[in-house]
Amino acid sequence: MRTILAGLAVAGLALCSAVASVAHAAEPSPELIAYGKTLVEAGDCAGCHTADPAKPFAGGKRIDTPFGAIYAPNLTPDRDTGIGAWLDSDFTRALRYGIAPDGSNYYPAFPYPYFTKMTKDDTLAIRAYLGTLAPVTSRNKPPELRWPFGYRGLIRVWNAVYFKPGLFEPDQSKSAAWNRGGYLVTGLGHCGACHTPKIISAPTGTRRRYPAMRSAAGSPRASMAPPAPG
Repeated sequence: MRTILAGLAVAGLALCSAVASVAHAAEPSPELIAYGKTLVEAGDCAGCHTADPAKPFAGGKRIDTPFGAIYAPNLTPDRDTGIGAWLDSDFTRALRYGIAPDGSNYYPAFPYPYFTKMTKDDTLAIRAYLGTLAPVTSRNKPPELRWPFGYRGLIRVWNAVYFKPGLFEPDQSKSAAWNRGGYLVTGLGHCGACHTPKIISAPTGTRRRYPAMRSAAGSPRASMAPPAPG
């Protein structure tokens, strides 16, 4: 009996050690976190997701669109009101496909039509950095959109018509620097959200036919953004 108990104890210790090793191995490296921070800064994530400078990335910032207002969500690792309880797959799906962990669709004021071009490694680097932030309890506010735009099911129709998921495709005739720039501009940087004119029906990346109107597909500041230099 003692031999059996001793064997179970040894097996239990071995299992605990293995689990601890896996957990330790899963911790993001300082290099990955630093790279994620660089990506977050390049994407200007704080620009929309920070309402109170004392609580960076805690969300709550009001974003006005022609169809009403939405509020940026909490990106801190708070498990109840932020993204702390999300799986890596949840984060990647939200960023690249505009789908929340509960299966609902984000409004395309969140620039997932651009972020879809990002690699999985880059999305997970961003998540690694966000995981190091101080968790802030800040509940996400519901959107204040005019009828019928408050029905998220309509986004599925918009996605079917306008959303083209897929990674950035390098142009083999261009240099590595050009392609890296293209990846940042058309993906993470989502520069076209502000600097590309759009038509009233809001397809991403088309020329705007109605200069006074703005698109929910990109930034509500689209009509005020100057053309990119050059």
